[in-house]
Amino acid sequence: MSHLSYQLFNYQYLLLTAVLELINTKGDKFFLQIFGLFIVGVISYRMLLITRITRTVGAIRSSPILLLLFFAMKKYILVNVHLTSTTLVN
Repeated sequence: MSHLSYQLFNYQYLLLTAVLELINTKGDKFFLQIFGLFIVGVISYRMLLITRITRTVGAIRSSPILLLLFFAMKKYILVNVHLTSTTLVN
């Protein structure tokens, strides 16, 4: 396994862990969720840079995973922001 493939695998693991921790965090820990979203964004950006730099099969295979996680996070953010804004209004 090359160094970049290993680095990409580590970022995938970190991203998955961050997403799972973020989903487990409840609405009362708002600042923790914002920090978690920042971490997910940084890891996703690093993975995109590695994917662009390397043109390996591993990088191409990881792109759908990254895209799927992005859409899952987008849906999670939209639902969570709606619930938070509804709670704040009430």
